[in-house]
Amino acid sequence: MKRRALTLMLTGCLCGLAGHFVKLQAQQTAQFTQTMLTTLSYNPGFAGLSNGLCVSGLYRQSWGAIYDGAAENRTKVNPWCGLLLVDAPVKALKGALSAEVLTDNIGFFKDVSFKLGYTYHLRTSIGHIGIGAQGVFLNKKATYSKFDGKVGGDPTFTGKGDESALLGDVTVGAYLQGSRDYFAGVSMSHLVPQYNENFGYRVQGPHLYLNGGYNFSFPELPKIQFTASGFMQTDFRCVDWSISGLASFNRQFWGGLSVRMDALSLLAGLNISKLRVGVAYDVNLNKMIKASTMPGSLEVFFKYCFKLDTDKMNTVYKNARYL
Repeated sequence: MKRRALTLMLTGCLCGLAGHFVKLQAQQTAQFTQTMLTTLSYNPGFAGLSNGLCVSGLYRQSWGAIYDGAAENRTKVNPWCGLLLVDAPVKALKGALSAEVLTDNIGFFKDVSFKLGYTYHLRTSIGHIGIGAQGVFLNKKATYSKFDGKVGGDPTFTGKGDESALLGDVTVGAYLQGSRDYFAGVSMSHLVPQYNENFGYRVQGPHLYLNGGYNFSFPELPKIQFTASGFMQTDFRCVDWSISGLASFNRQFWGGLSVRMDALSLLAGLNISKLRVGVAYDVNLNKMIKASTMPGSLEVFFKYCFKLDTDKMNTVYKNARYL
């Protein structure tokens, strides 16, 4: 058991070092620190595996406050996003339904997306598998009227007004909730190529997501459970990755560390009855800290599950993240 956990962590470290040395950078889609808690946001196969009607929310603010302009014309332009997730198993459908609302903001660009999905559940000898798909409606908006080109007659902004576009998309994914304390998932988003003349560039491209982990404990520490996990996303041009280690005490409190390409993150949280609350703080390792009001990013997460009278999965999990 210990050997498997160490193998997973070493593999994650090697992948991370490989990404670092080839100087890969983060890509377009929103990236959260608490990826082990927001699996549904990038993999529809996870829907319904918590055995209840679950509502999750997350707010993330990156780099404190960064402003563009001066005096009364100053505009706050640092990235921030809000996420709302809902999922529930439906016995009659032999699976689950899910929904998501996400607003992703950076500078004078704003994306608002809405997803609806269905996930089919399979019970196998290796665990429970969810295979899901989501339809996506995405509204992209660029407020070009607030751009200051600094140079008069800049052709990039000449004649540009505020632009918006409504796009359709599809996300698919599969998730394994293993019977022996492991979990793994693979998914793809932006499967429908999009090009919008108003924006003048390709606004979406296919993205691949991989995640996995292992829960383990030591006989000497019976009240403490550990989880080692890894996450990777790529648009086939750039890669973003993270590896995390969490320790939960008596299924009530947890804390840990996460490392990714541009940040070292501290994580903590607690369970209060059916409510789970998590907080993450990223210590930035890039040059953006010189322009911000704080040297990191703050992320707050919550999840509340209402138990439903459905066929419960006869599986005992040693990790408090399964509510």
